[in-house]
Amino acid sequence: MSLFRPLFLLCVTLLLALLLLVMLALLVGALLPGGGWLAFASTRSGSDWDIYLLDRQRRIVWPLTDNPLPNHDLYPAWSPAGRLLFMSSRGGNYSLYTMDALGGSVARVTPQALLPLDNSFGIWSPDGRRIVFASQRNGDAEIYVMNADGRDLLRLTHNDGYDGFPSWTADGRAILFSSFRGEDHVDVYQMDAALGDSQLVNLSPQPGDDFAPRASPDGRFIVYYSNRDGNLELYSARTDGTQPRRLTDNPGDDIYPAWLPDSSGVLFSSNRSGDEEIYLLRLADGQPVGDPINLTQNPALDRFGVWWP
Repeated sequence: MSLFRPLFLLCVTLLLALLLLVMLALLVGALLPGGGWLAFASTRSGSDWDIYLLDRQRRIVWPLTDNPLPNHDLYPAWSPAGRLLFMSSRGGNYSLYTMDALGGSVARVTPQALLPLDNSFGIWSPDGRRIVFASQRNGDAEIYVMNADGRDLLRLTHNDGYDGFPSWTADGRAILFSSFRGEDHVDVYQMDAALGDSQLVNLSPQPGDDFAPRASPDGRFIVYYSNRDGNLELYSARTDGTQPRRLTDNPGDDIYPAWLPDSSGVLFSSNRSGDEEIYLLRLADGQPVGDPINLTQNPALDRFGVWWP
């Protein structure tokens, strides 16, 4: 019996270790994004901004970053592979960072910022190989593009006015952005992703300021927010800027739209309930379907919602 006792104890130990590994795998599997996931910035941990993840199916929210004041983490953006890009002031002023879907493997992809908001509002290209962003590294706000690892930086705009909120068209060949270019208002422009502002198309020449344009993944529409009718509301248009349409009509501010991956609706931030929340507005052929749905329902400020398929 004494000869078999060590072997018995070894088998029990191995069995317990295997059971522990299975439980750990199930736990990790339960936490990994698998559909219906919303990344957003929020002040719910205090007065500083952090990145959070909401599981719509399980109704679970947890922080992906936890940076105390005076640091802020903002403007998350999903890559096609499920990695998150965000802007953070954790190194002093704002730079762009990436992390995995659970908040690990944080890496800075732009150099340490020298000016406030030096590197901000980054968005992955549709193929995940490049990042477009705004930067004040040359004195005023301009649009730049670089490889996803931070190499091969290319300046796209050369404008004494404001250039900001860049994003990609669905095919990755062009950049949408907001710009002040000698007019008395900010318009949405489109430029070639390689040639920059040497070839520009104004997609929203109407009076009023138009911000944060996003192209639908199916390549049919753009969406942005504007004050052209008095307060900040969401608007859509065809990808060539024609057929502009007001999507929201509320006394509150509706801002920072982002498409669902299947182009069936847009997320946006709004203070229509008193505090700022993330809402979902369903669309069909570019037109609203029903009322916006409050996804976050929290007394803190929630902003910059982006959906993972």
